[in-house]
Amino acid sequence: MDDLKVAADWLAVLETHTPQDAIAEQTDLANGWWSLYLRTGESSYRDQARLWIDRVVAAGGERVTAEAWVLKGIMSEAAGQLAAAEEAYRKGIEKDPAQSVAKNNLAMVLVRNQAQLDEARRLAEAVVAAHPRNAEYLDTLAQVHAASQDYPQAIATMKKAVEPSVDQA
Repeated sequence: MDDLKVAADWLAVLETHTPQDAIAEQTDLANGWWSLYLRTGESSYRDQARLWIDRVVAAGGERVTAEAWVLKGIMSEAAGQLAAAEEAYRKGIEKDPAQSVAKNNLAMVLVRNQAQLDEARRLAEAVVAAHPRNAEYLDTLAQVHAASQDYPQAIATMKKAVEPSVDQA
């Protein structure tokens, strides 16, 4: 735990040296705080991550990267703000149409909302086509099939996700 406190102290120092127009560095700060939050569950780290990513997307304009939008989506989704997550993932895909995490996560948001399941399937299939050995992406595709009541395909896809030859996240 001491190493995590040192990391938090280090991020706090970096905050004071990060220029207001340094979008990439601010995104990295948000990601660092979010990673610490995930490791510790410390809400102040989550709050710092949100503060930085909100600052990035509010002030960055066209300079906001796909990765920043994905991080915003992940944070929004974790907070139960599915509409905001959907919007952020869509902006991430708009910035980088090959952004697999955004496509995968958007597919799951659509499944959770029981909305646009055809789009969710297309997104999940595209991600699995690009990463056929990724268990997380296969799981998402299985969830989409189940939400669409295609249970045989859901089962087949889930079986593939747990095969030993598939990369586990």
